[in-house]
Amino acid sequence: MKKAYKFRVTALIASSLLFLGIIFIVSVKPVPALNVSENASIPQSAFTAANTGRTRFVYSLQENDFSSFGFKSMEEVKKATIGTPTRIFTISRDKILSFNGNSDPDSLISPTNQIYFPILVDGNARCFLTVECVNDNCKEVGIGDALLTSQWAEVGKKWPNDELIFVRVFQASSDFVILRSPGSKSQESYATPLESTIAPGFHLGESYPLSDMIYQLQDLMR
Repeated sequence: MKKAYKFRVTALIASSLLFLGIIFIVSVKPVPALNVSENASIPQSAFTAANTGRTRFVYSLQENDFSSFGFKSMEEVKKATIGTPTRIFTISRDKILSFNGNSDPDSLISPTNQIYFPILVDGNARCFLTVECVNDNCKEVGIGDALLTSQWAEVGKKWPNDELIFVRVFQASSDFVILRSPGSKSQESYATPLESTIAPGFHLGESYPLSDMIYQLQDLMR
């Protein structure tokens, strides 16, 4: 009887521990992961289009126009090179307005077919060259945004170890950057606003929960 009783007690303890283990596993939520695989899979044809656009820009820029693109002289223009590109992500108006905090804000982000290539001089970003890709058919569609480019560069300097996701909300003419820290245990992504998204309580060079950024966009779009 003692052996049988001991076996039942041991089995009861083991099953209880297993049950508690299952509860623990189920209750721990994984850190939400933003799917940015598209950010890395930039087609080679986009680089070809960017280099073609850079060459055309260098040879067509007028002497009195260089400063509007962030350059200090025509000599800088001639030294311009293409930097590391970033794909532009966005959030649709409907998703912003319907957001109520009950869903993962990371899930609202989706990639666009636009890619920004910073134009560099001695490693310093001067402006963005925009390439648009449909499948592997890529073409340069614009160049400029000197102020936006400098703000993007500052974000990279302040958070050099983070994965930076550039988000443009076209309907609100607003831009911000999602910050993904390696090994972060945060249950929510953080973001830093660029000048177009600055509002009371938001400051350049500071980070805020992504949900707060979306609530701010709701106010802008209503």
